[in-house]
This record gives sequence, structure tokens and C-alpha cells, in this order.
Amino acid sequence: MNEKFQSEIRITVENVLNGKQPADSSQTDMSEKLNDIQTLLTNLDKKVKDHDQELGHLNPNKPPGSSDYITDLRGDILQEVERRMQQSCSACLSGVEGFRNQQNEERDRVRGLEKLINSVDLRNREAVQNIQSRVVELTTRLPKDCCQEVADLRRRVAEAEDRADTLSGSVVALTVRLDKERVEGSNNDINHMGTNLNNRLSDIEGRMNTTRRTLEEHYYHYRDEIKNHFQDEIDKLKDDLKNRIQGNDYKINILLTELGNSSGFRDLIEHKMVDFSLDMDSLKDRVGKNEDRIKKVMEDVQSLSGQVTSSVHHCRDQCSKQSSDVTQAVSDLESLVKQNTNQIQIFHSDITELRESGSKVQGTLSDLDEELSNVKVFVDASGESYTKLFNDLKDAQDRFTATILDDLDRFDLNIAHYQNDTNGKMLDMENDIATLKKMIQFDYRSCGQVCSNLQEEVGKLKEQVEKCTATCQAIHTKAEEGLSGSNKPLDGFTVFGGSSSGELKHLQGELSNIIVTFSSLNDSVKDLQESVEKHETDIHDLGTTKHKLISEINKLQEEVTDHIKDNTEKFHLFQKEINSFGSMVMEESRECRRSSGGLEDRVSKLENICLKLDTVSGSLHKIKENLNKHVSGLWNCVQEVNSTLRTHTAWFDKLHNNQLNNINGRLNTLNSSMLVLSTEFRNFTLQDFMGPIGLPPDVPHISFSAALTYPLTEPGTIGFDRPLVNDGNAYDASSGIFTAPVAGRYYFSAILTGYQDEKIEAVLSKSNTGIARVDSAGYQPEGLEKKPLVENKTPPGALAVFNIILQLNAGDTICIDLVTGRLAYSDEPLTIFNGILLYEGEADLE
Repeated sequence: MNEKFQSEIRITVENVLNGKQPADSSQTDMSEKLNDIQTLLTNLDKKVKDHDQELGHLNPNKPPGSSDYITDLRGDILQEVERRMQQSCSACLSGVEGFRNQQNEERDRVRGLEKLINSVDLRNREAVQNIQSRVVELTTRLPKDCCQEVADLRRRVAEAEDRADTLSGSVVALTVRLDKERVEGSNNDINHMGTNLNNRLSDIEGRMNTTRRTLEEHYYHYRDEIKNHFQDEIDKLKDDLKNRIQGNDYKINILLTELGNSSGFRDLIEHKMVDFSLDMDSLKDRVGKNEDRIKKVMEDVQSLSGQVTSSVHHCRDQCSKQSSDVTQAVSDLESLVKQNTNQIQIFHSDITELRESGSKVQGTLSDLDEELSNVKVFVDASGESYTKLFNDLKDAQDRFTATILDDLDRFDLNIAHYQNDTNGKMLDMENDIATLKKMIQFDYRSCGQVCSNLQEEVGKLKEQVEKCTATCQAIHTKAEEGLSGSNKPLDGFTVFGGSSSGELKHLQGELSNIIVTFSSLNDSVKDLQESVEKHETDIHDLGTTKHKLISEINKLQEEVTDHIKDNTEKFHLFQKEINSFGSMVMEESRECRRSSGGLEDRVSKLENICLKLDTVSGSLHKIKENLNKHVSGLWNCVQEVNSTLRTHTAWFDKLHNNQLNNINGRLNTLNSSMLVLSTEFRNFTLQDFMGPIGLPPDVPHISFSAALTYPLTEPGTIGFDRPLVNDGNAYDASSGIFTAPVAGRYYFSAILTGYQDEKIEAVLSKSNTGIARVDSAGYQPEGLEKKPLVENKTPPGALAVFNIILQLNAGDTICIDLVTGRLAYSDEPLTIFNGILLYEGEADLE
């Protein structure tokens, strides 16, 4: 039995260890403790064997007091062992239950985080799709405007060419008529012509001054108005962006902690940004090509102006042959016209620069739009409220861009209007010059006086033109200075223009910081997941070791109880032997009293027995000490297990307090922000914005019509074998049964044609239940069915008709069963069964 007990203890120890190492102690410490336990058990086993041998050698006469002392000692030891084992088991079970509860809570929280991450991933994908659609809209919008501008420029160049041709023709005609009418004029006509010429020149001068003033006033007014409007809108947009970004910064930080491993999302965003940069490069190439085309058009315009100047010089050379005074006046007029044309070109260049600045401002607004879309991608991760905020921003942005585009359109219309006015005035001036030349042809005699007056007027005009050129140059320099500040490139962007580069850089820095926080939070979440997985494995190992220890302790307890039972039996036998030995000693003492001869021998024997009993008591004390040491060793093991459990609980408490409490706090802040956004959305919905009309519903089309093409003479289900219409494929031509695919109200009709003078009777069944019955002979009371009247009977009809509307559920069947009679057939259908779905809907149960 002792060998069996020792082998079982060895097997349990090997099963408990099973090649594994405890969580809080090294392999050597555990092996030393197990060796100590094993040595204690072997010593205990040896002492029990020695005790058994000594009991076997003892005499049956023993004192009665020793057995009571041993039984009491044994009971105390067993009670103490049971009490300590119960305490250790209860502590282990409570610790394991606590660990299981914590593990379940952690699993629930991890599942919630997984759901949140999946929802955020879906929202990010939707935001990326919105960005792609927005980029497609921008790419489809820009080239059309450029092409329209090129077409407009071509049209204007053609008009300028036509005007140059007319001007050159008028100059040629003027020179011809001057050659013819040089000799035929008179002095009076020349004086009268001089006065008319002075009046017309003053009129032209006044018109030029008014046009110059109006152009300058409108130019300054619209320039200041556009600049102020753009600056105000950009400031409003920057303030709105700052407020929203500052208000949502901590919300974004909270959401970034919950995103987890977002490397795939960041790669997707980077890929989309690369595609977007490629699209922007292609757009820039197109813009560069359009600029090259515009340059070519401007070169053509310059060449055309060169041709006009050459033609003017040619005309001046022809006129110089006739008269120096007239040529001087004409040259002065030509210089005046040239200066006015230069001023008009300067104004046109300023207008084109304003358009370019407007396009550049529009480009900056598009860049701001892209940055807003990128910010909205990150803001959309906070939930459905951020999508609503994205819609609000999009509406505001659409309104802003609409106002800007409307202002630009109005500005273009005003520019075109003023350009048309200037063109009209130029035409008027050309007409006036033509009339002037015509008047000069009538009388050439007073040319000297007229030329002197013309020189004075031309001098005045030169002074005014110089003033106009100075003002135009100042306007041009101011416009260049205004445009130079908006053409600085931003870091990381290739679009030029705008006045919000600092804000864009600030936004770019914030976005880079957000990306860095993404990566750091991903690393921390990964470390947290690894630590949680390690703790789960440790808990699992501890649970398995704990269950094994409990099972082994139960086995040890059973073995100890068996050993105690065996010892109790031996102690009972020993007590019996001691009692018999005591009786024998009493008898011997009586005999010794009777006989004094053998007293000394008996006393010596008794002394020897007492010595043996002293050795037995010493051995029992040693057994008790060894049992106490063994129990104390087991208790130390239990305390070490408890200490490991305490350390693990401390670790989990630290993890819970440091990480999960922070997550709870962030979730609370997120909930508060969601409440704020819900109130904002509620206020926004009170504005009653009505969207466009939705698409029509998907209505199923279900109808059929079938005919009978074979004779039917026996009762049964009528199989209409020739389907004329079968929309939805709900009618089975082989069986003649219609199966309702959806629930709703159906209309059915049937025409049954039989043979002449033969009665037809049929039933319309719904799911094998009769709904309607038809009899071609008409209604007959029940009493007269078997007892007909003796009178002349009219022949029964041979035609039966069904018309009915039924409520059917999905899966219900409709068919027509022939009860009596025969049905006729023909190439042209005589018997037809029809059905159609009127509308969907469940049956009203009220």
C-alpha cells in the first residue's frame, strides 16, 4: 500500500508539472520544492513502516492511556489538514471566477471595439468614394471653361482682323479722295471744315475721357469689390475651419485610439492621393497647353497690331506726299489712336489678369475643397453625426462656390458689356475719322489753319493720353503686386494662387501630426493586444494547473483517508493488543505477588517494555513533527500560488485602470459630442430642407393568360396548356396552377366553353379550398335536384364565366377544377384563364 501511495504521488506530481513552468517561479525552485515534498513523503513512509514493525514486535499488554492520546493527535492533524485544504480551494475558486469575469468583460469590450472599427472602415470607404466623385467633377469642369475662353479669344481676334481690314480700306479710300479733291477745294469750305473738325475732335475727346473714367471707375470698383468679397469669404472659411478643427480635435484623437491597425486605410488614402496628384498633373499639362494656345493667340494679335501699324505707316507715307500739315495731323491722330489702342490692350491685359487671378483663386478654392474633403475623411470616422456635419460643410461650400461663380459671371458680363461699349466707341471714333476725312476732301485750301488748330487739339490730347498711360501703368503695377502675393507655392502642393497658404500649411502640419498619432496609437494597440493575449495564455495555463492541482489534492486526500482508515484499523488492533497486554501484565503481577521468586525477572522485563514504549512514543513525536513539516510545506505552496494570483490581479487591475478607464472616459466624451451634434442636426432639420423627388418604387409585374387547346371530358384540374402571357413565370402550364410569388390583391377571370346543350359546372380553388362555383344551367334549389319537375325544360347553356378579386399570400395557389360537363377546344381559343397582380400588400386584419 505504501509503495502504491508513493507511485501515485509521483505520477500526480509528473502530471501537474507536465513539462511546464509556473508563471511566477523558475523551474529550479519548483523542482527543489517537489524534491523536498518527495523526501518528506519517503521519510513519512519509512517511519510508518518502522512503526508497523515495532507494533508487530510489541507485546499485547500496553497501557490504556497511550491509545487515546494517539487518536486525539490523529484527529487534530486531520482536521487541520482539511481546514487548510478548504481554505486553499475556496481562495483558488474565487480567484478563478474573478479571472473569468474579467476575461468575459474584456472580450465584450474587444468585440465592441471591433464593431466600431468596422463601422469606421465603412465610413472611410464612403468618404474615399466621395473624394473620387469630387475629383471627377473637377476634371470634367475645368477643360470646358478653358476651351470656351480660347474660342472667345479666337472670335475676338477675327473681329479685330475684320476691323483692321475695314480701317485699312477706309484709309486707302481717304488717300484716293484726298488726291482727287486737292485742287478743287476752296478756303471757305476749309474754314467750315476746320470748325466741324474741331467740334468732332472735342466730341471725340469728351467721349474718350468719359470712357476712360468709366473704365477706371468700374475697374477699381470691381477689383476692390472682388478682392474684398474673396478676402471676406476666405476669412469666414478659415475661421469656420479653425473653429471646427479645434472643436473636433479631441474627438479625432479619441477616434484615432479606437481605429486600431489602420495601415490599410492609410495606404488606401496615400494611393488615392497619388492618383489625385497624377490627375492634377494632367490638368496642369492641359492648362499649360491652353496657356500656350493663348500665347499663340496673343502673338497673332500682336502680329495683327503690327500689320495695322504698318498699314497706318503706309497711309502716313502716302499722306506725307500730299501735305506736311495734313500728314502731321493724321500722324497725331494715328498716334492718339495707337495710344488708345495700347490703353485698351492694357485694360484687356488687366482684365485677362483678373480672370487668371479669378481662376487661380478658384484653384485655391478647389485646393481648399480638397483639404476640406481630406479633413472630412478623418471627421467621418466619428460616426453618423460627422457625416451630417460633412453634408452641412458641403452645402455651405456649394453655396460659397455658387456665389463666387455668380460674382465672376457678373464680372465677366460687366467686362464684356464695357468691352462692347469700348468697341462701339471705337467704331464711332473710326466713323468720325472717316467723316473727318470726307470733310477734308471737300476743301483743301484752308488746310494750314485747320492743321494749326488740329495740332493744338492733338497736343491737348497727347497730354491727356500721357496722363491716362500713367494711371494705367499705376493700375497695372498694383494689379501685378496684388497677384504676386497670391502666386507663392505651398509646401507639398503644386497649385498656385490664393491668400490662405499659411492656413493650408497649418492644416498640412496638423494632418501630419494626426498621421503620426495614428501610427503611435496603432503600435500601442498592437502592444496592448499582445499583452492581453499573453495574459490570456497565462490565465489559461494557471487555470489548467489549478484544476490539475485540485484533482491531485483530491486524490491525495482520498489516499490520506484510505491510509488513515488503515491506520485506525491498525491502532484498534494495537489497542486490543495493549489491552490484552495489560491484562496479561495484571495477571503476571498477581502471580508475582503470589510468588516472589520470579519478581525481579518480571520487573526487569517490565522495564524493558517501558523502554520500548518510550522509543515508540519518541517515534510518534517524530511522525507528528514530520507531518507538521509536510503540512507547512503544502501551506507554503498554497501561499505562493496565492501570491502569484495577487500579482496577476494587480497586473490586470493596472491594465484596467490605465487603459480601459481611459477608453471609458473617451467613450463618454464621444457620447457627449454625439449629443451636441444631434442637437445641431435637430436644429438643422428644423430649417425644412426638402430634397429632390426620389425614384419610383420597384413594382413587380405579374400577369398571365392561358388557353385550352385539347378536349377535356373528365372531371379534374383544367390544364390550360397554351400560355399567351406569363409575366413573372408564376403560372405552370403543365399543371394549370398559378402560384402567387408576392402577397397582394389579384384579379382572376375565366371563360369556360362547353358542348352545346350540355351543362358545365366548375369550381375556382385557392390552395385546395373552393372559393367560387359556377353552373352554366343556373341555380336549382336543393329539393329539386333529385326530384325534377315534369315540364318542358329549356336546354342548359354551355358557357361559364369567373370574375373575382382575391387577397393572396406568397405561395398560395389558384386553379380551376371541372366538376361536370365537357370543354370544347379549337385552334382559336374558346376556354381562357386570366390573372393579374393589382397591387402588393398584406391583408388587413382589422
